[in-house]
Amino acid sequence: MGPVFEGLPPLPPAWLTLVDFAAAYYQRGLGELALAVLPPELRKQDAPGLAKRLARLIKRLDKAELAPVDTEVPRPDLGTAQRLALNAIEAAFTQPRPLPLLLHGVTGSGKTEVYLRAAEAVLDQGRQVLVLVPEINLTPQLEARFEQRFPGRRLVAMHSGLTPVQRLSHWLQALLGRADIVLGTRLSVFAPLPKLGLVVVDEEHDPSYKQQEGARYSARDLAVYRAHRSACR
Repeated sequence: MGPVFEGLPPLPPAWLTLVDFAAAYYQRGLGELALAVLPPELRKQDAPGLAKRLARLIKRLDKAELAPVDTEVPRPDLGTAQRLALNAIEAAFTQPRPLPLLLHGVTGSGKTEVYLRAAEAVLDQGRQVLVLVPEINLTPQLEARFEQRFPGRRLVAMHSGLTPVQRLSHWLQALLGRADIVLGTRLSVFAPLPKLGLVVVDEEHDPSYKQQEGARYSARDLAVYRAHRSACR
């Protein structure tokens, strides 16, 4: 039996439901899948060690608390198609369990601006946003775009390019609700987000969203399940 981390809040019920569903759907052991999607560094911690690490993290986050931005960040005007798409997303938010929406358009048609606007509305409600990208090399570009648009929000990345310590830190920030935006590759679909309000799957057709080794899964399909069954509103 592993240690009990009393200093951490429990994993969100929606996260437990997601892992349980994924294990059953992809016919993997529940423990196997759960261990595969938790940060490896977490499994190396004992209770006192994690408590100290957590205290340092919270102190650092409090010290570096992002100040609200007084001036409004410039936004491009929306075209007719963009406005219609955003209206459809806003209408979906009014449903008890929003159905997934497919935003279709050629490269450069302004899809990113649509989900930036959708993210803005969710963040203003005090919720969290999860953004999935298919490849690690797409992360810096989109990360810069989100940071430029939301300078008063905390964004963390989740991908294989992080060190184990960085991955644990970002995971803890997500679990504690201190990360407003989580942006990452397929594994980030399992980020523990207690205030999840929007899931974006960029380039959802990309085959990189399928995990091919170990506990296999499709991050795209799990993102749809999570958005539909979790606390997203």
